[in-house]
Amino acid sequence: MSDNLKGLLDQIASPSDLRKLLDIEGMTGAVVEQFVAGVGAATALDQIFGLMAMRFTPKGRLRSGVVQWNIATSTGRHRYQLFLTPQGARAERGNAAPPRVLLAMSTPTLLNVCAGRFDPIAALGRGELKIRGDLLFGALMPRWFDY
Repeated sequence: MSDNLKGLLDQIASPSDLRKLLDIEGMTGAVVEQFVAGVGAATALDQIFGLMAMRFTPKGRLRSGVVQWNIATSTGRHRYQLFLTPQGARAERGNAAPPRVLLAMSTPTLLNVCAGRFDPIAALGRGELKIRGDLLFGALMPRWFDY
């Protein structure tokens, strides 16, 4: 793992930091995939999902449940679950718990979700996002995070 890439990943502590990374000239989906592969997909995704759990702001009535994320990277598929409760959220690798909603996407799409730059309807239409389960829960979920 490149120490320089890991250092860059460690500087991402908020959606704003992620937006700055995505705004770097030439930062295409392919470059994002290379970055994640260079750092190590598990390392990058652990950090991204940890930040996502920290940015969860419990509000609304449908905010409890398990969200399964199936993320396609250049090195393979990775599964994470985000456990949402009225008290907060936590992220875990794997798919041990039955999910309320399942989301499947690529790493570049995930980073845009976490950066607050995500139009789910457009992404569904382009085939960048697949969703199964409680669609209402999935549709309301972006409102529950502090971007």
